Amino acid sequence: PTSTEGGRRVKISVGSANGAKIAAAVEACSEVLGDVEVISVPVDSGVPKMPTTDDEMIAGAMNRARDARERSDADLSLGLEGGMVRIGSAWFLRGWVAVYNGREYFLGCAPGVMVPEGIAREVTPERELGDVMDRIADRTGVKGAEGAFGVLTKNRIDRRVAFKAAVLSALAPIYNQELYSVQNAK
Repeated sequence: PTSTEGGRRVKISVGSANGAKIAAAVEACSEVLGDVEVISVPVDSGVPKMPTTDDEMIAGAMNRARDARERSDADLSLGLEGGMVRIGSAWFLRGWVAVYNGREYFLGCAPGVMVPEGIAREVTPERELGDVMDRIADRTGVKGAEGAFGVLTKNRIDRRVAFKAAVLSALAPIYNQELYSVQNAK
């Protein structure tokens, strides 16, 4: 599906129950696909709770997208997976999105923001960044709201906005089929 031509609503399943991820999917998909129905299908990522490589984040996003599609009758499914990756001597927070149409995956990446070393040190396999950010923000639920992105950027880029950019990037081969089909044909 590339649009809602003929009034057909595109059904999208999102492999998550996280409010910020769902909001990002709704906004991005509505913007480029038109009339969409977005449903939440909570699934496991199959990767560590706090992925620390791009490969882990991509695998988690693809697993979520595949499993969400298998558990729904959606036209497209999305998997959104965040994590931290070390680049040089610094840690960066970023996320990946996989869009799955039942045949192939399309990927997009969120912007990255550097995580202060003191915060990064507190993250362990047992303690996710969201838990650390709850302590820093002195409240609970940061992960489902503005996320670490929002806290780190003083809400100039929150989790929803970062993931929306990644969803729009992953959807590009669908909403810009003309360019992608020309490039693939060469």
